[in-house]
Amino acid sequence: MATADDPPPSTFRPLTIDLGVRSAARHTPDKVALRESGRDLTYRRLIERIDRVGNAAVADLGLRPGEHGAILAPNCLEYIEIVCGLASRAIAVAMPSPRLKPSEFTAICDDSQARVLFVHRSLEEAARSVKFASVERIIVIGGDYEEWIARSSLAAPDRSPAEWSTFAIPYTAGTTGQPKGVMLSHRARTLTFFAMGVEY
Repeated sequence: MATADDPPPSTFRPLTIDLGVRSAARHTPDKVALRESGRDLTYRRLIERIDRVGNAAVADLGLRPGEHGAILAPNCLEYIEIVCGLASRAIAVAMPSPRLKPSEFTAICDDSQARVLFVHRSLEEAARSVKFASVERIIVIGGDYEEWIARSSLAAPDRSPAEWSTFAIPYTAGTTGQPKGVMLSHRARTLTFFAMGVEY
């Protein structure tokens, strides 16, 4: 019987989000990966920005594997690169809905112990109107975000996060109590994407 200490079989391949995006970038670097409101990102450009986010999180924010950030934004290109960039450094991201009241998204940021909050400029005023217990820095998408990543390195991380490490922390609706964070691993999220792509 195999144990947790046994080496993985030779056919084993870790399942992490960043490895999936990097694989696509190697095969079709100039293919459009994301499109939103007339803006495009190729896989090559997406990987560049993911790496800049991850490096800036470590070098500028001092975040370490196992720590958390948060993002408060509607659907936008930056959402994906921020979540993937932080996750590539084993930094999970809480994802409060942009439709929540300030008191509600504050509770989620504090509960997840997010040290940084990335907020869309349309929600900046609401984010700055509250006092967070854990958030040390607010970075505004559509504001200082571009300058922040422009100062960062393009170097890829030395290693990918463990596939069982937390990729993201979405929160439940809280219909029977306070919303609760769901710790989604890289492997679980990747397998979900595989299942969504299967044709019956």
